[in-house]
Amino acid sequence: MRIEINRNAKTVIKMLEAHGFVGFCVGGCVRDAVMGIEAHDWDLATNAHPEQVIAIFDKVNPSGIKHGTVTVVINGEGFEVTTFRKDGDYSDGRHPDSIEFSTTILEDISRRDFTMNAMFARNDGEIIDTFNGMQDIEDGIVRFIGEPVQRIMEDSLRMLRTVRFASQFGFRIDLKGRTAILKNANRINIVSQERIRDELVKIITSPHAFEGVMDLYDLGLLHYILPELDICFSVGQNNPHHIYNVGDHIANAVGSPYAWNSTVALTMLLHDIGKPATKTTTDGVDHFYAHGEVSAIMARVVLERLKFGRETIETVCTLILYHNADIQPTGKSVRKWLNRVGEENFKFLLEIRMADADAQAIVDFEETVDLVDNIYAVLAEVLASKQAFTLKDLAINGNDLLEMGVLPSRVMGEILNTLLQAVIENPDLNDKDNLKTLANSLF
Repeated sequence: MRIEINRNAKTVIKMLEAHGFVGFCVGGCVRDAVMGIEAHDWDLATNAHPEQVIAIFDKVNPSGIKHGTVTVVINGEGFEVTTFRKDGDYSDGRHPDSIEFSTTILEDISRRDFTMNAMFARNDGEIIDTFNGMQDIEDGIVRFIGEPVQRIMEDSLRMLRTVRFASQFGFRIDLKGRTAILKNANRINIVSQERIRDELVKIITSPHAFEGVMDLYDLGLLHYILPELDICFSVGQNNPHHIYNVGDHIANAVGSPYAWNSTVALTMLLHDIGKPATKTTTDGVDHFYAHGEVSAIMARVVLERLKFGRETIETVCTLILYHNADIQPTGKSVRKWLNRVGEENFKFLLEIRMADADAQAIVDFEETVDLVDNIYAVLAEVLASKQAFTLKDLAINGNDLLEMGVLPSRVMGEILNTLLQAVIENPDLNDKDNLKTLANSLF
């Protein structure tokens, strides 16, 4: 099989060859090309040492030189060029203690993780597939190169990467790989929280996010990276609105097409983790009172542990807190919630409502579709007619109150907020004269 090589990548290889070296396209770019996916990052491997690569090309960034990698820039496009290498021992289970340059591409690809990532291509696009990666792609299998346990011992992050590739492409993990991960899942504890975070986000935003979450649970990884979620799979929901246990419900919600971006997917992943702590049963029916509040508190701990940014933490925790918000298809209700959470989060809450219902009883989903459609219609009207729901939307401001004799103080803020609440209740009041009259009565 031959693939079409990026034009500038070809130039890099030709220049290496002109100086007596060899060069190949390797890794993900070859895999993607084989699968008919547009490759964005064309990585190359060569027998030239970094200093030799730097001497050949006019523009080179040596930022990764200690690992044998430099970035060659051709026509404004950057290409990572890495010297063939073989790794030493992995005493920390993540990084080789030492690297040694090699002279053959075969020795270089033998140290890689999966068969589909070990293919390489010549300048003419011909693929060399020593480990049968193309067959595994055709069969839809993620398979470690060589012995899975050895690959995991070298780099324990590979366990999460296995799940990520399976969920990204809709593949299954081969039996030897699954067994090796299940037996060594505890080794994920030696991986940094930042790396776990990055792989987790890729899994829950993948086309097969449901399968990804279930793999994390079935392979024992969830027990170590998200114990708050792992326990949810043992908590039933004997309730007419639910057809799954808490964990299965969460996995289905994450896999819903309405969980379309990382913010919503993260919210769905954590929105019900407070249910085990809030479960009560009355007359044989399970209830989870205040689970939104508890889930938001727990989610903050999880997100901080995984080193998410402050803005993401605040947004996701707000959405979890209000994921069961009683939003009605009325102007008053829509304006109230727009004021409370903002326009972007309001729209997220509607997507969250859909994803949540998508993982419940079908009758609830049908009712939710009608409700959310009606809320969107009211939202469109509120926004189109520029109805006020924030202080900046008021027809009166602090300067107007100053002219009326109100000094800058807590009282001024209370007056403005009172006026805003009145306008949220009745948008016809948002007129300067009306608001001045009301402000005078308050002042």
